[in-house]
Amino acid sequence: MLILHLLFSIGMGVYAINRNFKDTPKYISTCQSGSTEKAVIAACHQGATILKSVMIGSFILAWLLETWACFIVGHYSKQLAEEEATKSIVKDTESW
Repeated sequence: MLILHLLFSIGMGVYAINRNFKDTPKYISTCQSGSTEKAVIAACHQGATILKSVMIGSFILAWLLETWACFIVGHYSKQLAEEEATKSIVKDTESW
């Protein structure tokens, strides 16, 4: 179930990042509001670049943490299965 959530998260994250990159010119033109000053244009471009960087970084961090959680859950379920299998074995040295 956690793996399905990870796959869904990756799919939606890729879609969100794609939309952000596609809509960047619209965001920049809205930010500029018709201004021709170089400082305003540079600030709008830098803001869009920072937004893209933060967005990609946060998605990658979330995906890495969720991938790590999938490995932890997988190893823990194997450990529980092994412990359950060894509890049902009666050893020769155990006293009845």
